[in-house]
Amino acid sequence: MSKRLLVLVTVLLMSIINVFGSTNDHSWLDDTFFQDGKYRVVIAILSIIFLGLMIFVGMLERRVHRLEQNIGNGSDD
Repeated sequence: MSKRLLVLVTVLLMSIINVFGSTNDHSWLDDTFFQDGKYRVVIAILSIIFLGLMIFVGMLERRVHRLEQNIGNGSDD
């Protein structure tokens, strides 16, 4: 399940990067973010949030797996 999720997230991120990276026109976004290097801050914050979510999902999946094992063994621990 986690491999499928990783593949899905990777494909989604690649398609988003492709869509937003393919424009060549000069816009307010270029002036606002790229002028002062603010895009690096945005990318860093989004990366931290994404990493935190992935860690949370991984920990949650481990807990669920342990609970499934306990239910399968018939123990109440």
